[in-house]
Amino acid sequence: MSKKSDILRRVVGDTSFIYGGYQVGKARTYNKRIPAWANNDVKITQFITRAFPKLSTNTRQQELARRWARVVHLYFRMGYTNTQIAKEMNLTPGQVRRTVQSLQRAAKGLWSDGAGKHGVRRRGRPSPVPPACIVL
Repeated sequence: MSKKSDILRRVVGDTSFIYGGYQVGKARTYNKRIPAWANNDVKITQFITRAFPKLSTNTRQQELARRWARVVHLYFRMGYTNTQIAKEMNLTPGQVRRTVQSLQRAAKGLWSDGAGKHGVRRRGRPSPVPPACIVL
C-alpha cells in the first residue's frame, strides 16, 4: 500500500469506500405536477407582482418576491426537493415547505396564509374594533 493510504486508514479508520470505488452522482429529482404558470416567465412576473403589490417600494416585499422567484425556479422547474432548496438558499426545509404552500395557495387565488379568497369580503356585519385600538 501507498503511504497516503496508510495515513488515510489511520485518520479515517474504515477505508472501504476508497477501495470499493466512489462516484459523484447528480442531485436527485422527483417528478412533480408542474402548474402551467410555472413554465412561463411572463406569468411568473404577473403572479409575483399580484402577490406583492408594493414591490417597488417595500424592501420586505422585494426580499420575499426574490425568495418566491427562486423557489419557483428550483422547485417547479428544476425539480429539487425542499431539503435541496433549503441547502441551496440557506433556509430550513420548513421555510421552503411553507413558501411552496404559500405559492400554491396564491396560485389558486387564495391569500397566501390560507385566510380565504382574494377580493371576497366576509358576510355579515364587521366585527367591532376593540376599545384599546381606538385612537383619540
